[in-house]
Amino acid sequence: MKIIDRAGKMKTKYLVGKHVVLGLISEKADMSYYVDWVNDQDTTRFMAVGRFPVTVQELRTYVRTYELNKNGLLLGIFLKKSKKHMGNISLTDIQWKDRHAEVGILIGDKRSRGRGYGTEAIRLVVEHAFGRLNLHKLYCGMIMGNEASHRAFLRIGFKVEGILRQHFYVDGSYVDCFRMGLLRDEYVRGGQRLKGGNDDHA
Repeated sequence: MKIIDRAGKMKTKYLVGKHVVLGLISEKADMSYYVDWVNDQDTTRFMAVGRFPVTVQELRTYVRTYELNKNGLLLGIFLKKSKKHMGNISLTDIQWKDRHAEVGILIGDKRSRGRGYGTEAIRLVVEHAFGRLNLHKLYCGMIMGNEASHRAFLRIGFKVEGILRQHFYVDGSYVDCFRMGLLRDEYVRGGQRLKGGNDDHA
């Protein structure tokens, strides 16, 4: 089954929000737009990726790693109306005993930035992680200066848990890295209801 067609349009829905839909990504899909995102130096300025060129084959291998195991989840972010693929969001390093995982997000399409789509995508993944996967904690990291991501995670309820000092080299300087986290009960206490889960279970 083809999951994304050759025009980069969504074929299979997974998590549905008001403005965006999170759908599956296939290693057999057209990766031309995706490879452009991860090789764009402005897009990857605050990311570990992009320091070396990335090929389509490397992306296919990356996508396939998520298809082969259940310790991570990679979803494309699509506009609900046009079904255009604008970015990706992931849960990585899921620890089933400790019930935590890391959230990562990329809004590759520059015209889709600053519209709240990233925040909505994060919320959908958070609700799935807490409500369906029964995870206890989610965390993320971001380089200081990446204000768009910082604001998006703060809106969802993530809190700064620590700072890694001078941890990344960006634009000729060593910069700090935020480590942020969100507990399931914090999210529920913030007034959010979880689909598929018991709101009283922490």
